[in-house]
Amino acid sequence: MDARAAELIKAGTTPRSRAELLTAIGMSNKYERFARWVQPLLDVGWLEMTEPMSPRSPTQKYRTTEAGRLALAAAGRVTSEA
Repeated sequence: MDARAAELIKAGTTPRSRAELLTAIGMSNKYERFARWVQPLLDVGWLEMTEPMSPRSPTQKYRTTEAGRLALAAAGRVTSEA
C-alpha cells in the first residue's frame, strides 16, 4: 500500500468532504488529485461515499470502510484512530 493511500484511509476514519480529505494529507482540492488518489480507493472499497445515491451532492463525504481498516492493519500502518 502506498503511503499516500494509507494517509487517505487514516484521514477517512472521520467522514470528510473531498476538500477536507485532500487537505488533511496536504494536497490541494483539485479534481486531478481526487481522481489520482481518492477514486482508486473508492473503486477497491477502502473508502466509501456517505451518500452513494448522490455522488455529486454538495454534502457528500467519504469515510474508511472495514475493508480499508483491514488493509491498513495488513500493511502494518494501524494508528490509534483506525
